[in-house]
Amino acid sequence: MYTNKMDSSSDDAIAAATIILALMTKKPKKKRLWTRRWLARRQNLSVHSRLLRELGMEDPNTKRVWTRLNTEQYQHLLQLVTPLIEKEDTNMREAVTAD
Repeated sequence: MYTNKMDSSSDDAIAAATIILALMTKKPKKKRLWTRRWLARRQNLSVHSRLLRELGMEDPNTKRVWTRLNTEQYQHLLQLVTPLIEKEDTNMREAVTAD
């Protein structure tokens, strides 16, 4: 393929220069927000979690009708799905809890 060593080394040099040039002209990635502020407050301000908490304290019967489960059934179901849906907290953000 190559006629002499000079052709091979010059092709290698051209390839290396092309790679270096491509790396130098690469645009930096735009930084993204890891967690939006409103998502960070979801434990306290989400409608679903607040509704379940308030119904459980103030009107357990309505909570049972709304979820179609009594408290024991709800807790049992929560225990079954928690390992499947629960994630771990990281340095960047807290994970969403199962309950």
